[in-house]
Amino acid sequence: GISSQNRYQGVIFGVNGAMIALLPESTGLHAIASKIPTISYNAFWSMMRDTTLITQRTHTHKGAMRIFVSEDGGLRDSIIEQGELIFIKCGDVYAALRICRGTYSYLDNKDVFGGTRGVWLVCDEGDSPVILEMGDAENNGSFEQFMQDVQLLSPEINGDVMRYHSLSGHDFVMYTAEDGNSTIDGEYYVKKIESSFKSPFLNNTWGGEHPVIEFDGKRLELDFSELKN
Repeated sequence: GISSQNRYQGVIFGVNGAMIALLPESTGLHAIASKIPTISYNAFWSMMRDTTLITQRTHTHKGAMRIFVSEDGGLRDSIIEQGELIFIKCGDVYAALRICRGTYSYLDNKDVFGGTRGVWLVCDEGDSPVILEMGDAENNGSFEQFMQDVQLLSPEINGDVMRYHSLSGHDFVMYTAEDGNSTIDGEYYVKKIESSFKSPFLNNTWGGEHPVIEFDGKRLELDFSELKN
């Protein structure tokens, strides 16, 4: 799909306002060009399978990698820190965050995200992958059992290659320099296809910078090549 998006990764719980959001800080060329500091395009890439999400800031982006944990649902008060792991509980639903490189700190004087109050955690290594594992009482037992099971999982990082066996049993291989074919269970995660998107009105080749809009006999070709960082 279209990769130039202003969005975040994470999880929304079944309690109003309860959320965990992973997103880089909005800085760099796109934020400056838009003159709106809350906008950040093409700032991260991710891999996901079942209850496991791995997110990393792209190397062309310079904003700090951050994690927002809301106050709603008791998330902020439930935080348990164990080394590079951060455990969070909302009723019978559990979350575990792992900072894969370096450590993290709490961001002062900025505790709101989209009108929701909470706390920001900032990775001291901006390009550190962050792993989010989710579980619940039905599938993972008690919160204590969930924490023990996640503690047994540890990513192996060798240069720019990270290998991780997830809580749900999947094998991730992530090329953190964004220069290799990342896989899940041995299959390419991003499969090269003919078109990035294809429809009767909007079309673009894989990786193309010139999408074409056609309607009612008219044709418009756009140029996004200058939007590269």
